[in-house]
Amino acid sequence: MLSQQVGNDRTILSLLSTGEAWVHLPEDVMFAVPGLVDRPTIMRAYDPQKEEEEQLPPKTIAARVAVLKKIRALEKEVETNYQSVSMKIHRILEDAPWANSEDWQEITTAEILRTIGDKDVLVQLCVHKFLMANHDRFIAQTSSFLETQKFWVRPRQPLGDLEAVSRMLAVSDPALDGFYKKAKTLVATSRMDQTSSSSPAGRANISITFTSEEQAIIRVLHDFVRSTRSTQKDPYVVPVATVMKRMGLSEGKVDQAVVHKLLIEMGVVAPWDDPVTRERALLCVPSRTSIPAPSTSTSSGASLSPEEFYPRDIVEHVRHDFKDLPAFVIDDEGAQELDDALSIESIPSEPGSYWLHVHVADPTLKIHPNHTLARQARIQYTTSYDIHSTTPMIPSAFMYDGLSLGTNSRNGLSENVLTFSCKVNELGDITDYKVRAGLLRNVHVLQYNQVDKLLGLPARSQFLPFARKANLESRLVTPSLAPAQVEELRTLYNISLKFVANRFLSNRFWFSAPTVKVTMDSKPSPPNSTDLTHPNIFEGFPQLTYEVGEQAYDEIGARRMVAEAMKAACRVASRFCRDHNIPAVRRTSTAPDATDEALADVLSLRDPDTYIPYEDIMKKKVGFPQGDNQVSTKGHWVMGVPDGEGYLRVTSPLRRYADLVSHWQIKHALAADGTPVQPLFSHDWMTEFAKEMTTKEVALRALERRHHLFWALKYIDRWRADPRNLAEGPNPFDNLEGIAIRESSADATLRRNTVRVIIPQLGVRAMLELRGADEYARRPMLGFRVPVKFLGLTLGTKPELGVTLRDV
Repeated sequence: MLSQQVGNDRTILSLLSTGEAWVHLPEDVMFAVPGLVDRPTIMRAYDPQKEEEEQLPPKTIAARVAVLKKIRALEKEVETNYQSVSMKIHRILEDAPWANSEDWQEITTAEILRTIGDKDVLVQLCVHKFLMANHDRFIAQTSSFLETQKFWVRPRQPLGDLEAVSRMLAVSDPALDGFYKKAKTLVATSRMDQTSSSSPAGRANISITFTSEEQAIIRVLHDFVRSTRSTQKDPYVVPVATVMKRMGLSEGKVDQAVVHKLLIEMGVVAPWDDPVTRERALLCVPSRTSIPAPSTSTSSGASLSPEEFYPRDIVEHVRHDFKDLPAFVIDDEGAQELDDALSIESIPSEPGSYWLHVHVADPTLKIHPNHTLARQARIQYTTSYDIHSTTPMIPSAFMYDGLSLGTNSRNGLSENVLTFSCKVNELGDITDYKVRAGLLRNVHVLQYNQVDKLLGLPARSQFLPFARKANLESRLVTPSLAPAQVEELRTLYNISLKFVANRFLSNRFWFSAPTVKVTMDSKPSPPNSTDLTHPNIFEGFPQLTYEVGEQAYDEIGARRMVAEAMKAACRVASRFCRDHNIPAVRRTSTAPDATDEALADVLSLRDPDTYIPYEDIMKKKVGFPQGDNQVSTKGHWVMGVPDGEGYLRVTSPLRRYADLVSHWQIKHALAADGTPVQPLFSHDWMTEFAKEMTTKEVALRALERRHHLFWALKYIDRWRADPRNLAEGPNPFDNLEGIAIRESSADATLRRNTVRVIIPQLGVRAMLELRGADEYARRPMLGFRVPVKFLGLTLGTKPELGVTLRDV
C-alpha cells in the first residue's frame, strides 16, 4: 500500500487479490496489518511508468506474487480462527447493555478484544470481520475508521422496523399495497404543484393517515437516507429497492438521493430538509471510553456537582483591570457568539513596537470541567454553523448572560476576559508576551465592513454567479468613534500586515482555492414534523444567496486584522504553557512535501499575502501533510510557527470545546499566582484528548464539506428547474472550466473514467466523466484547465456535480 499527497488531496495505491493496482481514498482502508510485507517488496510491486502497459516487467510481477502469497496465507489463518472468535463475540452480545439499547451506542474492536482477553492481531482481524459482516447491527464509522476501529450500534427500533418491513415484503403483506396507493397519490399531487415563491411553511395533511405498518415503512426509507461506506454492506438496500420498485415511482438506480426526493414529494420531510447534517447526531453519540474530565473543587475543598457553577471568580485576585483602554469586538453582521476583542498600546520607550492584546470571552468564569454544560459541549465539540440553522455549543440563553462580549457592556457592566498579549516589533516578531485574566470597561462592537470603511480599505468583493451584485453599502451604518480610536484600529491593521510580511520572509505559503458560500436569509428553516401520523403540505422555500470566493480574497482588510491577531494569541498561549510546564494540545503542521525545484517555483508564484493559486500547487504536485493535534511544542509550518514554540487554540471558547479545555488549564495556573501547582489536566489526559480531538475534527470537517456542497447543488438544481432563469440574462453554465485536482481513475462499477475537478465559476468540486478513448486522450493533467459542460447532479447525503468535456 502506497500513498500520494497533492495539495490537500491524498490517494492510496493498493494491490488487490487479483494482482491489480487500485487507486482509492485513504478512507477506504478499513484494516491494516503493519509489517506483513517488507517495504522493498512493496516498492518493487509498483512501477508508475509501466502501469498502463499491457505487460508488466518481470520484477514487478514477481513482487506482486510475493505480496499475494502473504495476503492469502493471512486469509487462511483468519478462516481457521474466525468461528471460535465469533462464538465468543455472540456470548458478549448476550449480556452487553449497549448491544440492545433504545439509543445509538458506540463500540470499538479494542473493547471487544479486552473482553475476550486476547490482543493478537489475528484475533483483532477476526473481530473486525465479524462486526463488518453483521452490518444490520454494526455500522463502521464513516471517518477515521482505520485509526479508531469504531462502530455505531443500531438501536432496537430501527432494527425492529427493518425486520418488520423485510417480513412484510417476504409475504406480500396487504399493508404494502395500502402504502403504495397513498404514496402515489401524494407524489402525483406534489409533482403537479412545484412552483412557489412564498416563505417556507408546512401543515399537516389530515386527509391522509398512515397506519403503524406504513409508518414503519417510512422510517425504513428515512433511515436509508444516510451516508454509508461502500466497503460495508447496507442492510437497507434490498428492502428499500424492493419497495421502490413495486411502487413504480422512479426509474433507474435506487440510491439515497432518489429516496430522499420521494420522502419530500410524500410530505414526510420538507423540500428544504438537509439529510447531511442529520448525521451529526451519530458523531455526537457519547463515547463510553473517553477519559472523564478532572473533578473540580472549591477553595474549601468541596467538590462541585454537574449542576453547580463556580461560586466565585477563581482568578479574581489576579485579574488585570484594563480600565478605559478601548477594546474592539469585530465580527460579521448578525454574529451571535462574540468571543474576542482587540486592543493596542504603544511603548514610548520602544518606538515602532506595540503591545497587542487579544481579549477572549471567559465562559470558564462559571462553567467547570464537569458541569453538565461542559459535558454536553465535549460531546457536541463545536458550534454548528449550518446554512439552515445554528446549534450553539453553549446554550444561547446562558451565553448571553454575560459571556458573549458586549452583552455586559450594553448594561453598563465590565467584561471578564482571558487576555493574551504580545509585544510586536517593526519586523512583526513577537519579542515578549503576557497571559492574564482581564477586566474590560470600554468595549466597542463593530462589523468588518464598518472597520474597512473607517480605515478607507476596499470592501470585500462579491461574485454572485446567479444574481446581480448585492449592495452592501446601502445598509452599512458608520459607527461613531473618536479619531484616536480610528488610529488605534489603523495600527492594529498595520500590525497584521507585519505578521504577514514576516511569514513571507520565512518562505511560508498556502494555496487559495475557489469556494462556495450559500446563505439563507432567514434561519432556522421550519423543521420536519416528528409525527408520522399524517403527511405534510409544504409551501415555499427559503431565500438563498449563492456566492463564490477564495480565501486569498476573503481574508483581507478587517478580516485579516482579526485573523492575524488570533494567530498571535494562539502562539502566546503555547509559549505560556511551554514556559510553565503545562500540558496542552497544540495544532501542528509540517512543511509541504515537494522537490526543491517545485518549492522554489511555487515560492516565486506567491502574492504578497503568501497565497498561491490552487492550480499552480497542483501542477507542481506540492502536497500539504494533514495537520495534527499533539501534546508537544511541534511547530505549525503554515502559520510560520517554529518547532519549540507551538500553536495552542484559545480564541473561541464559546464555540470550540478544545479552547475551553485550554482556558481551564491556563486559568488553573493563573489562580495559583506563581505558586507551583499540578496542572488541572494531566499529560496522559491531554494525550488521549488529542486523539479524540483529531477524530472529531476530521469527521465534522468532512460532514461540513458535504453540507455546503449539498446546498450549493440544491441551489443549482432549483435554478435550472426554473425556465425563467435560462431565458433571462447570461447563463452561468455557458463557459464552465474544470481544474484537475486528482489524476484520472477508472470506475470499474460504472465502467467509466473520471477526473476530479474544481469549477472556479461555481466554487464547487465536480466529477468529470470521460466518454470513450477520444475524451480519455483529452483528459486534463493535474492543475490544468479544461472546458466542461453541465452533465447532471445528485443530491442526498453524497451530493455530486457531474460534468463532461465541452467542445470549443
